[in-house]
Amino acid sequence: MVMEEIKKIKMGDKDLRSFSWVVGGIFTALGLYFWWRSKPVAPYFVGIGATLLAVGLIWLRALKPVYHGWMILSILLGFVVSA
Repeated sequence: MVMEEIKKIKMGDKDLRSFSWVVGGIFTALGLYFWWRSKPVAPYFVGIGATLLAVGLIWLRALKPVYHGWMILSILLGFVVSA
């Protein structure tokens, strides 16, 4: 059942771009919030978020392995939570 869902993951340009903007935006926003609260993890979150946004703009296909891993993790997490 889980393997079937993993095989059905869509990996088109639209999906990769959406992943870049949503996940990159959330990481960047969290990083800015942590920076505002003077937390030492802020540069890591901003760095990851900015990298995802930049790669999504410059070289979209480079996000394919990251997106695939993220989706596999989300499918597995959904399977564990729903069991």
